[in-house]
Amino acid sequence: MNPDLENERAKATFSVERLTNMLDGGADRTKRRRQIEEIIARDPTGIFSNEENIYLHRTDRHKRALAKHVRMVEISRRARRQW
Repeated sequence: MNPDLENERAKATFSVERLTNMLDGGADRTKRRRQIEEIIARDPTGIFSNEENIYLHRTDRHKRALAKHVRMVEISRRARRQW
């Protein structure tokens, strides 16, 4: 996590975790969102990286977005079989 963000969260006068849970719709949804983020971060294809987006033409960004969607569907189907 970004060090500046960590510092600001440490200064908060409220529970950052409680606020996160409220914004996510509950602690169970926060847990689920974090699991999904972890799966995306560990994806070996690298398709979810946005580092090259600023250099891509509009049509290439669109193709990449479609590829991300297809990969997310694949991950979702695999996860459903495992759970």
